[in-house]
Amino acid sequence: MDLHIEEATLQRAMATKDHPVYKEITRTLDTIWGHTKQAKGNQHNTHGLAPLPPRPPMDIESTWDRAAERTQEGLAYQSWLQEQCKHRPRVQPSGGSQGRVKRRRKRPKRTSPIATWANLEWHRRWTCIAGGKTPAAWNTPWHRDPLTLYEGLPKHQATALMLLRTEVIGLNAWLASVGVPGVLPHCDCGWHAQTVKHVLLHCPKFEQQRLDLIQETQSENLQQILSNTTSAQAAARWLVHSNILQQFWVAREMELENVTTHSTVPRLERQGTK
Repeated sequence: MDLHIEEATLQRAMATKDHPVYKEITRTLDTIWGHTKQAKGNQHNTHGLAPLPPRPPMDIESTWDRAAERTQEGLAYQSWLQEQCKHRPRVQPSGGSQGRVKRRRKRPKRTSPIATWANLEWHRRWTCIAGGKTPAAWNTPWHRDPLTLYEGLPKHQATALMLLRTEVIGLNAWLASVGVPGVLPHCDCGWHAQTVKHVLLHCPKFEQQRLDLIQETQSENLQQILSNTTSAQAAARWLVHSNILQQFWVAREMELENVTTHSTVPRLERQGTK
């Protein structure tokens, strides 16, 4: 949690450094600091030399233009900009077309040091916590974005996929492990543990439904099924439609409901009050 707060603070500082309010504050503080240094320089200058001008603000590109007509440094900066524009290479038309110009190749976006450090720190913590765990969520390679597995899924199917991948799910094995009163870990079929792997691949109660799942996923390996976008989404739909968890019963009924015969609610006209 402390790492997340620290990262969010640093990201906030990086995102707001170019905000007009912050830039105006920086400009004002730099101007005050520059005049203070100039005043001190005048007091201790015994050689008759002109004092150095105040240091220009950090965001000189956006704020110095307004000072160009008032300060000698601003005029010098404007002259420098004009010289840079004169020597800037022009983009030549390509392909013999007068209306088309050659586009410059975009430079790859650089990752900020803060983001790089945060990624390494999260990876280190993830590796320490994931050691020895079997759920798919802990065994997905770090470089693979797990959010792609959920793209396009409705909310209830996305929830089902998250439960399958983490195995924090309302099956007897997990409920018994967290101490839910009156729940034993064995499956209704007689197997000693009702787990995600048992329900999806081995439980005889769902043998007929499992044929459709294996045919769609083309695999009987739980890790492979839950680590591929197509097969993982198929497993989530299978879990909802198999009525294994009561929390998805209503969602399944809504999916199977025929809405073509439904009519729109008649519009109620407002009646004026006397």
